[in-house]
Amino acid sequence: MTEGELLSHYWSAQSAGANAIVVYMSVLSAYLVVAFIAGKSLSRSQVVFVTSAYLVFSVFSIWGILQYYSVGHDAYLALDGDELTSRFLNLNPALIAAPMLSLGVIGALKFMWDVRHP
Repeated sequence: MTEGELLSHYWSAQSAGANAIVVYMSVLSAYLVVAFIAGKSLSRSQVVFVTSAYLVFSVFSIWGILQYYSVGHDAYLALDGDELTSRFLNLNPALIAAPMLSLGVIGALKFMWDVRHP
């Protein structure tokens, strides 16, 4: 691949990762709103359904975000020694995103638990 193609691939992957985080945050916010507004009045089966759907979405979303950032980081590594990329931090953003997003899932589940079991 040419340098221009690698840079385009890098920035496309970074953009896709950031967009996926925005979607993840939207679903996280929706789950928290549901927990806050209706958490106490939901039946056990409703809570299991909503929480299961949230967990499945979150796991696949985090996996997708990690893939986007890892592919972008691979393109960055292919540009080794390039002047345009010398300003970037040589760190895979997935290493930062994974723990933060996972903490968001754990925090949301804890929030739902606290609303249901005061």
